[in-house]
Amino acid sequence: MTTRQSAQSNPESSPTLVLLRGWMRDQRHWEQFPETLTRLCHKTGLDYPLMLPDIPGNGRRFREHTPASIPGIYRQLQKELGSETPIIIIGLSMGGMIGTEWLNHNPEQVLGLVLINSSLRPFAKPWERLAPKVWPQVMMQVGRSQADREQLILNLTLSPANQTATRLANWIQWSAQFPVSHTNACRQLLAAARYKVPTKDAPECPALIIGGAHDRLVNPICSKRIAEAWGCQYHYLPGGHDLPIEHPEMLSQHIVDWLKDRIAEKNSP
Repeated sequence: MTTRQSAQSNPESSPTLVLLRGWMRDQRHWEQFPETLTRLCHKTGLDYPLMLPDIPGNGRRFREHTPASIPGIYRQLQKELGSETPIIIIGLSMGGMIGTEWLNHNPEQVLGLVLINSSLRPFAKPWERLAPKVWPQVMMQVGRSQADREQLILNLTLSPANQTATRLANWIQWSAQFPVSHTNACRQLLAAARYKVPTKDAPECPALIIGGAHDRLVNPICSKRIAEAWGCQYHYLPGGHDLPIEHPEMLSQHIVDWLKDRIAEKNSP
């Protein structure tokens, strides 16, 4: 199921911003970022509607089986969203891989792509895409209790200042409401680990790459390598893996500036 956040303009005249998350996360984990992004877009005169789909196996789709490949996940999402509506994809981590796959299969639909702390083969080595010391922690905790899983994700994706007891309690509650199965958690890891971008060529549409300078899950060099290979704009922000939670205002402003400069003006009459 997809949550839609409407804008004040006619959605038929504007592209839709599609926000995609990654491993074991759903639309609720964006927290305040969608509202912040919408507010700053509106302030700039960009009233783009938002869509926050959950991938199969996560969130409201927790009863479904997650495809064990990024192309498989992409196909399931496109069935839900359709292939005609012009979209701009904002993907975090594995969500960026799904967005890249979407762009390569349907370039006419995707007007722009934003990757946040994502990684793509062949632009990064396996030990850069996921820190070696993280693998044992992930494999050990993935089969344990929901509370243990959420504590691990909190520790890996957020800086200590953002690892609050209230946030952890919310995440544990969300996990209990829509539990991600052990099988789906492993299938998502497998999909992300073995994904290879279909082509090294830069996308024809505008792209923006953003990395967290203190990401402990994915080496920040991954974002830089993608930007260099594609010759596109990139920024490093002073945060960890989950930048939408840590810096919703700063991240949104970078995206809005890019939307105005590279998307709105390009598509204006």
